[in-house]
Amino acid sequence: MDGPHLLLSLKVDRVLSRNGPGFYMLGDERAEPRYVGRSDDNLGAALKGWAQHPTYHYFWFEHTATPREAYQGQCRRWHELGGAKGLLDNRDHPVPPADADWWCPACGER
Repeated sequence: MDGPHLLLSLKVDRVLSRNGPGFYMLGDERAEPRYVGRSDDNLGAALKGWAQHPTYHYFWFEHTATPREAYQGQCRRWHELGGAKGLLDNRDHPVPPADADWWCPACGER
């Protein structure tokens, strides 16, 4: 993943090479990942939406070719960082889009 970067709208504009699907992590003031998210269509807009949040100060990101790859990347990172153990701020397992029949590559959950 690319980062950490300061979570500022201008920084998002500077470091993202394109818009489209992708997944990301948000970190606290020590740049420790605390949240794993994704965007199925506009990664830059999703990150900018967090720019004023008081808890998160850093971000990492990865572009993907498809929304499915964004979901799979989010799932893998969520598991790697202890989401299933309650170690992240987003404690619920990532959910695929309502119209998608996708399964988590790490645990098989839908």
